[in-house]
Amino acid sequence: MRADPEDQIQPYQRRSSRWKLLAVLVVCVIVGTVVYRWWSGSGQGQEAPVAVTPAEQPAPVQVPAEPVAPDIPRQAPPAPDPNTAMEVPASLTPVVPALPDAEASNAMLFEEMTEARVDNRLQSMLDPDKAVDTSAALIDGMSRGYLVRKLVTLPPLGAFQVDKRAGRFYMSENGYRRYDAVVESLEQVNTSTVVSGFHSLRPLYERAYEALGLDPEGFDNAVIRTLDQVLATPELDGPIELESDSALYTYVDPKLESLTDLQKQLLRMGPDNTRRIKAQAQRLRDGLLARPTP
Repeated sequence: MRADPEDQIQPYQRRSSRWKLLAVLVVCVIVGTVVYRWWSGSGQGQEAPVAVTPAEQPAPVQVPAEPVAPDIPRQAPPAPDPNTAMEVPASLTPVVPALPDAEASNAMLFEEMTEARVDNRLQSMLDPDKAVDTSAALIDGMSRGYLVRKLVTLPPLGAFQVDKRAGRFYMSENGYRRYDAVVESLEQVNTSTVVSGFHSLRPLYERAYEALGLDPEGFDNAVIRTLDQVLATPELDGPIELESDSALYTYVDPKLESLTDLQKQLLRMGPDNTRRIKAQAQRLRDGLLARPTP
């Protein structure tokens, strides 16, 4: 979506209140990345290529290239107080400060993650030297259900587990517990704090998004599409049957196998963890799409 000139970012008066968009992306990135770090060696699904640009990221056939997603409303800067506003001579042009460089942007990202109660476990997922650019690439991929590998780091939580009963394979419920600690960390993220600063920092991530060869004004739609991918993931309380194809496992149910990579990985976290993540994603989505009060 395109903004009017008067809706553009205003001077950065307080860093702690101007950089919370970064945490919004952290929540979106965490939702996807906590579940695919263990993709290789899990025995389920093909390994995705290392990709950071749209041209190198083949979109899954089951997901439209650009699913319809609503715009996140932009907030205009507060109107000046007519009792204190001073008339600016026409000869003076307001100076719009430049966006911070990559080093400062990445440092601010981690500062704001801390303010939004993103703990060290989750912060460790991102390379501190390229966290903003990495997050933009992850959002692009996840908005289409695609998982970009090797862009984040996190120690593995254990091997993928399968139960075998009467010659048939089922996803092991014991394996769901591998993700409990990470989901608990995700639940601690303060989505209200994240949402409150979104509009102030949009240009920073739009710049990173544009560097990927994408329309910067589509960044907000990619954020919502990412959350929608999470919210559309089914919650299955019963056993999930798998079939073995050499060293790989796939879902027996064709409806599950046709889900996006992101959704299939969320299923591996178990129904309880999936519900908890979806609840957090819904709170974030609702907050981002709320219309600003007059």
